[in-house]
Amino acid sequence: MIKATRFPLLPARTPSRLVMALALAAAASISACSGATDAVLSPAPATEPAPATDPQPDPEPQPDPKAAACVTENAALQKGLDKAHAADTDAVLAVRNAACGARVLHSGPSKIDETHLHRIGSVTKTFVSAVILTLAKDGALGLDDKLSKWVADVPGSDSITIRQLLDHSSGLFNYTDDPSFGKSPPTKVWTPRAIVDVAIKNPVYFAPGTSWHYSNTNFILLGMIAESAGKAKIGALVRTRVLAKAGLTHTFFDGEEPVVGTLAPAQSSTGKDATTVADPSWAWAAGAIVATPGDVALWIEQLGSGAFHDPTMQKELLSTIPTDSAAVEYGLGIMVFGRTITAGGGPGIGHGGDIYGYHTQSFYFPEKKTTIVAIVDSDAENPNDVSLAALKVLF
Repeated sequence: MIKATRFPLLPARTPSRLVMALALAAAASISACSGATDAVLSPAPATEPAPATDPQPDPEPQPDPKAAACVTENAALQKGLDKAHAADTDAVLAVRNAACGARVLHSGPSKIDETHLHRIGSVTKTFVSAVILTLAKDGALGLDDKLSKWVADVPGSDSITIRQLLDHSSGLFNYTDDPSFGKSPPTKVWTPRAIVDVAIKNPVYFAPGTSWHYSNTNFILLGMIAESAGKAKIGALVRTRVLAKAGLTHTFFDGEEPVVGTLAPAQSSTGKDATTVADPSWAWAAGAIVATPGDVALWIEQLGSGAFHDPTMQKELLSTIPTDSAAVEYGLGIMVFGRTITAGGGPGIGHGGDIYGYHTQSFYFPEKKTTIVAIVDSDAENPNDVSLAALKVLF
């Protein structure tokens, strides 16, 4: 299996073997066929009355080949999902494609269904990026504005742009890698400024724009910028500028608005409950959103297909730079996976997310017009295994 770079949100004290990657696999194809025959009736001679005949039964209905293929596809997806995680953990797979529509499959002991919410960690960054891009479209900010215009007292902020925050080329230290942050109680309530202050105690990775390093600090700062430019809390901006427009009714910014629904239970790597182990303020604009898998799939499809942003902003979204993996590039709050690691699916557009107890991969494949969202509700499991199982079936 080929693995790509990791995109975690978890603090450094929490070891994570999970990778935000897809992998090479032999594509499996599913096909269906059907046949039909035409009956030709010979009329009686015109000079004689037609003979009386008994009523004939209606022709036997022919199976819908598309429906049959979808039943087969769903069965194969479910089988792969069941094998992709341990029997005592929960996993979810959401799929959207033109042939069979939208489906959410579940596996595990908790009997969760498509209405359950999951913490989606760094997939939150796609929503915050969308807020920033809509503010840029409206002229409330510029993507090449300097950080110093919006947030004070950040070293080097005269040289860091909003664009560099979005694509992780700012060089700013990742706050979740700070040892003191990792020793803080998970239930501690953080302010965005306090998180930034933790980050800037550490040296930068490189001069702005000269390299790439994934840093959650970038999106804490983007949340602060959005609030200043949008004149509202980031949770409210996500709701009005993204969720309402995209028709996402089961997605919530935890910590800033009521979460309506039931969270799927999550486990630590040792099997302990991890559903609400941490206050959402520690993740904030870098990873606090909760959502149903169906909502995540609908969102990633709109984002990747260009249905959400206008062409100008979509071009900005997908203006990528290299990462520390040859197979992955990073745009403005979005990942683009190369075709060499997507099992025949072509480029994949989306994001992954790791947070206590929940691990997510969400990608749209424009060449196949297919979306997958893989979630495991356990720190002992890897969503890449679920994604790989789905890719083998779909492509």
